[in-house]
Amino acid sequence: MGQSKPLKVPDTFLLTWLLVWTVWFSCAAAGLWFVNSFSTDIPSGDDFELIEVFTGHKPLTLQWLWSLHNEHRIFLPRLLLLTLHQTVGLHSAGMYAIVVILSLCAMICILAASQIRGRPSVTDTFFPLLWLHWGQAENLLWSFQVGFALPCLLIAIVVFLLASSRTGSLQKKLTLLGLITIALTLCGGNGLLMAGPLLVFLWSVVIRHDLYQQSDPGASPRSWWPVVGLLLAASLFLCFYFVGFHLAPRAASVPPGLSKRVSTLFQFFAVAWGPYYSGYWGVVGPITVFLLICSAALILNSVYREKENRFRSLGLLTLLVSPALLGIAVAIARSDQGGNAPRYTTLLLPSLAACYLVGVYVVRPRWRTVWQSSLLVMAVAIQLNFSWALRYGEAFAERRWQFVNCLRAGLPSAVLSAIFHQDPYPVYIDERILNDRLIMLHNAKVYPFAEMPVSDHVNVLRTEQLDSGTTFLHKLSLNRPTRVYLIEFNLVRKGKTQEVLPVTVTGTNSLERDQSSLRWQQVCVSVPVEHRSFRYIVNSTFDTLSFENARWPEEFSITSLVLYTD
Repeated sequence: MGQSKPLKVPDTFLLTWLLVWTVWFSCAAAGLWFVNSFSTDIPSGDDFELIEVFTGHKPLTLQWLWSLHNEHRIFLPRLLLLTLHQTVGLHSAGMYAIVVILSLCAMICILAASQIRGRPSVTDTFFPLLWLHWGQAENLLWSFQVGFALPCLLIAIVVFLLASSRTGSLQKKLTLLGLITIALTLCGGNGLLMAGPLLVFLWSVVIRHDLYQQSDPGASPRSWWPVVGLLLAASLFLCFYFVGFHLAPRAASVPPGLSKRVSTLFQFFAVAWGPYYSGYWGVVGPITVFLLICSAALILNSVYREKENRFRSLGLLTLLVSPALLGIAVAIARSDQGGNAPRYTTLLLPSLAACYLVGVYVVRPRWRTVWQSSLLVMAVAIQLNFSWALRYGEAFAERRWQFVNCLRAGLPSAVLSAIFHQDPYPVYIDERILNDRLIMLHNAKVYPFAEMPVSDHVNVLRTEQLDSGTTFLHKLSLNRPTRVYLIEFNLVRKGKTQEVLPVTVTGTNSLERDQSSLRWQQVCVSVPVEHRSFRYIVNSTFDTLSFENARWPEEFSITSLVLYTD
């Protein structure tokens, strides 16, 4: 009998790579699907800050690119958004760019971990699950938040350069890292707080490069001068950031105390897990802080224990210092708003990625699998933001389509500004500024604003303190035939229920020879807010307006009736 052939064992290396990249591709595709499903070409909030230049009403200058936006100098994000607008022509292009940037961050970190370890690992699926989780829904549906994503890509490149610390010239790496430091400074306040610790690290390497195994003993002192010159330029550039700098004005309020600032700090670190966990900040926040402190302690121990990894370890340490500075900045400047804003989630992703890399080579070998697996469990737990993200996306899309419907109904710009300047997804800008930007979009013939009637003023007739029951009979005389663009009911929630409540309002409007019944249905979005507004587009002329048999759920009580007229 012939000798039996041995069974062929599958190549675990290839299988592991296949699994990791399948997860990466799935997460990237899911992010693109999310944006495609819920995005529109209607700008939001700070997006309107760019309209003047996008529409040609203001020239593109270096002064504008460098100018402050609140506390941020967003030179590179502005330039990227302007490029996307000029080449693609769609406002939503910035949203797709954010998904692409975060996908690149995950890809680079996967490659970095594999290079440090010498092989891939199943636990490297941590990176796509972290970088592309849907708890970032607010940023994914807000083009302006390219300013949060771009610094993350630069930090991911820093991680890759640190991972390849055993090859290449130290001077070349310092040159690249110095250029990245300058680029971070051009990405706003969050980039600045990431650039500061990195710049301190680079200076320490230049001053004591003899402590690093990468140093070339044969290199002449002159070979360091280009690096010194670049770091001097980066330092001056960072200082130049504060020339003409001022904090954005805030509404007058009682200065927050120490306890409020501390709670804001823990809220900030808790939101690293996504908005789903923001209500548990008292537990999740300290856990995140403890994880960062343990990672920093392990790195410091590695600095003295393993000299060959000193460059990489101290570089990773800067990524753990940055979130502390960001958290302190938020606690100082945003305590009145709290530290659990969903948009902050993206800012902490580089630090969590650094914590994982600590487990790749810093943690003792017998504990490395436990460390990496624990962080993978954390990344899986972050996916619980899925249902929150879907609700947010649906509410966001609903509000944007309300805006589009108002445009299509022929409501003038002043009416749109009066209605939507306090839109919560996210908050729009000042009413007057919003009206100016809408007119700019109209004049530039940007879709869908080209056919919008232009108006600089709208009258708002408000009747306060209406019947507090669940029904009312109200008749309003307008004294003369008046163009009514929109009717708005403002209601207050009496209970704390968060159920989805259908609201049906039936009204009758009357003219001298014409009577018609107005019927509409509005769904109350399931969000924990106490005040709701239900609007109906009329865009007709009336002399007397009456409402009969108007009903709403018992959880609500009507407070005012508002008419937007010419």
